[in-house]
Amino acid sequence: MASTPESQALSPAISIDELINPCPTREILLRMINQDDVSTVSAVEKIAVLTEAASQTDTLSGLANIVTATLIALAKRIPHDKQSKLVEFTVRLGQTTVPDPTEGGELCFHAGITKIPFWSGMPEFLDHLSTEWLRNSRVTHSSRLANLDFANLVAFYAQLANAKFQGLGYNSSWDYPQLRQMYNKTSLSIQDVRVACMWFIHSPRKAWADIHINSDDGSHPKLWRAWKRHLREYHFSDDGSDAELQICIARALDNMNKTEAELEINGSVPFVWRNRGKGSYSSPSDLIRSIEKLGF
Repeated sequence: MASTPESQALSPAISIDELINPCPTREILLRMINQDDVSTVSAVEKIAVLTEAASQTDTLSGLANIVTATLIALAKRIPHDKQSKLVEFTVRLGQTTVPDPTEGGELCFHAGITKIPFWSGMPEFLDHLSTEWLRNSRVTHSSRLANLDFANLVAFYAQLANAKFQGLGYNSSWDYPQLRQMYNKTSLSIQDVRVACMWFIHSPRKAWADIHINSDDGSHPKLWRAWKRHLREYHFSDDGSDAELQICIARALDNMNKTEAELEINGSVPFVWRNRGKGSYSSPSDLIRSIEKLGF
């Protein structure tokens, strides 16, 4: 992201206390986003230093909260097509190991009886992400800005899923209300369309695989085709009132076409779930194994 003047620099909403007492962790992330000369590698290294120090003062949970809450707040503010630096930082941080200055070895947190390298599981990340998702996913805000914020958050999640980021639970994106609207044959809002586009733009292969893996009754593959048909109709009926959405739809359709072509060339997975016949799969597990071979 290009450098911006201080008045235009991105920053998530902050409290009065944070204005009085600036947070070093938060400042590291903001500088990384707002300054081209601050790399994700540098930012991750600084967070790792703070993590090691926090482990000696029993403030690790607080640090994890600040990092993950700031990441998610920034994801909502940064346009979906300009999030590459934020995604790269998040993936790098999840791969980072921090030495344990007290017990030696690698700093870990406990998940039940399991010890997990501290940032590998991105502690607090899913809690914050779930909170934001549930807060926004069941409503269409009257504010265009609020709707764009949520679409940006969906794009962030989709890009992390595409990168196979291990801090995600990989719940099927198609279990979420907006994307299921097409399957339920209910009225679709502009926001429903925008959210679906985020998946088709940023993680089309994951979206395709999710639809087919969860197609026990043969219904979900129709969802891909139904969305594609609806996006085409919406695109051709453009009244010029939302240029940004039309760009998203065009990109989504392009990626859907490319994904279908790639899978057809590979010849590994049928586009439509079949119960019998050439190229069919006898069970969902057979289909899943085939999809896994493609690297999903």
